[in-house]
Amino acid sequence: MRWMIRKALSISSAALALAACASAPSTEGRLKAQGDPGARAGAPAGAPAPPAGKGYAREGLTGLPAEPYRVEVQTVERQGGHTLLTMEIVLLLTENTSGQAAFGDGLSGTDFSRFALLDPVAKKAYSPLLEKEGGAAYGTRRDYWIHPGVRYQVQVYFPALPAGTGRITVLAPGSLGEYAGIPVTEGTPRPVPTATSTRGSDAPPPGSVVRWPVTPPSGTPWSQVADLHELVEHPQKSTVNEGSTETVALRTDVLFAFDKAELSPKAAAVLDEVAAETRLRADPAKPPVIIEGHTDGKGGDSYNLPLSVRRAEAVRAHLERRLGSEYTYKTAGKGAAEPIAPNTVEGKDNPEGRARNRRVEISYRIRDHKPGATVSPGPSAGAGQGSARASAFRRDDGQVVGSLRRKTCCTELRLDVRPFYRDGSYLVGVYDVVNVGGGDHNVVYTPFADIAHHWSDRAAFGRLTVVDPRTKSRYYSVRTGKERHVEGELLFLPRGKTNRIFVYYPAPPDAVTALTLDGGELGRVGNVPIR
Repeated sequence: MRWMIRKALSISSAALALAACASAPSTEGRLKAQGDPGARAGAPAGAPAPPAGKGYAREGLTGLPAEPYRVEVQTVERQGGHTLLTMEIVLLLTENTSGQAAFGDGLSGTDFSRFALLDPVAKKAYSPLLEKEGGAAYGTRRDYWIHPGVRYQVQVYFPALPAGTGRITVLAPGSLGEYAGIPVTEGTPRPVPTATSTRGSDAPPPGSVVRWPVTPPSGTPWSQVADLHELVEHPQKSTVNEGSTETVALRTDVLFAFDKAELSPKAAAVLDEVAAETRLRADPAKPPVIIEGHTDGKGGDSYNLPLSVRRAEAVRAHLERRLGSEYTYKTAGKGAAEPIAPNTVEGKDNPEGRARNRRVEISYRIRDHKPGATVSPGPSAGAGQGSARASAFRRDDGQVVGSLRRKTCCTELRLDVRPFYRDGSYLVGVYDVVNVGGGDHNVVYTPFADIAHHWSDRAAFGRLTVVDPRTKSRYYSVRTGKERHVEGELLFLPRGKTNRIFVYYPAPPDAVTALTLDGGELGRVGNVPIR
């Protein structure tokens, strides 16, 4: 997805860093004194005050260099074969800007391809309709200059949302973040609005309404609708949801004794719980239920492959006794061929990684749920995920409940933690990254990444996981595909400035009202409330 932060710009990290470093002083020079240097991004003193709109508005930073804008989502309208997002964008500077990389791909992009739609109930992410793969997004094509205080009217076209979709989340670039709970309305395609004529005239004055040219979809647009993928790890198992499929990985240390393929006395309770989840969520009309055995890297294939097959067969036999003949089963043994964690780290044995690799995976296709229908709770309702209800739009992030600190090569960053909230099937973490050190933060560095875990090694905020202290369940950031995560963007951050961040996680059960944010070696923030 082009809106995912670490994949958003089709330029190198080095170019990002050079552009940000070279341009940042000019932006700072155009910002008036803001009083508290650590305050959240907003309109600087002396900038034209944006009008009070009727939509859903947020102020934040985006572009290279990071510059302040007010973006107001006005409507999300389903129009037959496509969906139309309309917005009003206001530059919160005192001078004009080229707005490079603010809303479109690349330094010179003039479209608005860095916006996206997220359906938190159906677990889908929608990219804008493009002229071709890698091409420009259909909708508004802006001029080179963006003038301060002008109310620019923007349109972006997306694939059609399914009938019955009541609310959607709009994802905006930079620190503008997520606009949850936007109502979806019904409409019909209309002629594009006439562009405002600015030729031969002076810059439009602050407060004026300007419409740039709009290119509506034609022919067969390139479109992408991606499933959202989730990982929840429990002490005895982990659950991966990949849209239409779900995989439960059971640690064989719980199911079997060393070097054995006979189920242990405590395995029955674990497998009975899995059988109940499978009956609730697996679609028997979409066979098979696949059961695969995996081992760690100790021993050769002649030992590991037969052992993994026997263990998979033992699990299949137990599930078949509980589920009956309604389901079709398929078993396989993979041996040590498909590890999910390193067996060794820097040449030394990694017992934790080996324990994760010793597993039996149970995969199945999930029952279909129509938009607006009641969605079954996710895996392990007692220790896994909650029900799905779209959030309302939130204008207030709540008070800071705790902080973590991270020293980098050039400065020190403080991560302020605000309350979580639920958006459909997900939990949203909201954080402020504040530069409290003596230097600037460069976008080349990802101080909150975690390359050690296979799930989040491409996430900018993979170090931040959420833990239920009662059940020990651990929730990782939601992603699309193998690399792109549903998370905010940490921009070039001068000292004293603040960058708002969001991260989507699988939601815990509805009864859970507080969780722990785990920052690894950075520490923990406990009892973070869910609003």
